[in-house]
Amino acid sequence: MPSCPPLHIMVTDTNHHVRDLLKRELEKEGHAVVTVGNSIEAFHRICDSTAVDLLILDPELLYPYGHGLFACLTDNNPNLKIIVHAYSEFTSAFCSGGNVHFVEKSADSINALRATIRALGAAGS
Repeated sequence: MPSCPPLHIMVTDTNHHVRDLLKRELEKEGHAVVTVGNSIEAFHRICDSTAVDLLILDPELLYPYGHGLFACLTDNNPNLKIIVHAYSEFTSAFCSGGNVHFVEKSADSINALRATIRALGAAGS
């Protein structure tokens, strides 16, 4: 499977096991990965940084900012690609399209994330 150029990826998730797994697996692919586990840190790091190419977003971290977080993200970095990594019940709450993509959380979602990241990285190069 072809790889994409290395990306700067921010992984947000409330579960430290998920964060650690995604960081470890994505770093094996050559990406630079930073992890964030709470909404306040995520909000400040995302809105203060333009060095993120791709955000893997746990929608549980949107509280207390809500969907306004998307406006901050895209205003600060209009080329930012966002993957909402969530269980299926969350996906209906978000509009897909443009730079927002969905990967359903499951025991094997790392493979779906890798494929989505490769596709997004190839499209961006």
